[in-house]
Amino acid sequence: MATIVFGVGGAKVADAMQIFEHAGGNVDELLIDLGELAVSKAKLGFRKQTDPYGNKWAPLKESTIRARNRRRGVKGTGGTHQILRDRGLLNRSINYATGSRHVDVGAGEYSDAILARHLFGSVDKSTPARPFLPTQPDLPKSWEASILKLMRRHMQKALGDKP
Repeated sequence: MATIVFGVGGAKVADAMQIFEHAGGNVDELLIDLGELAVSKAKLGFRKQTDPYGNKWAPLKESTIRARNRRRGVKGTGGTHQILRDRGLLNRSINYATGSRHVDVGAGEYSDAILARHLFGSVDKSTPARPFLPTQPDLPKSWEASILKLMRRHMQKALGDKP
């Protein structure tokens, strides 16, 4: 699986994880839920055609639209075309794997080179960056908020409180 590994961002999340572990929380269960959350957030980006930071992806080039239309037997550049959704393979292949204290999120059917091309753009600039996973050191605020909310629920469960 081609993966991108990112730290579960920032001091707030790191502190919450440490408290969670000391409280006897089930780290494996938390990591699974974090993986599912990350996949869900990435797929939401595909639907909205935005990166995790809320920026719209670069539009498709006319040549890409023409090539897609040719494959479908349509002339010209008409029709609707979702970015990174030609056949839906990349979107469907987003998955996660958990480790002892981490979650790897990636695209199972794709090589590291193809994943990097979509996340960061091509070196020759023929393909613009269209990240669907965080690519900056800090997690997007919406991701961090969702992670902290999820960790809070797990913490309440570990302490026997009602969520």
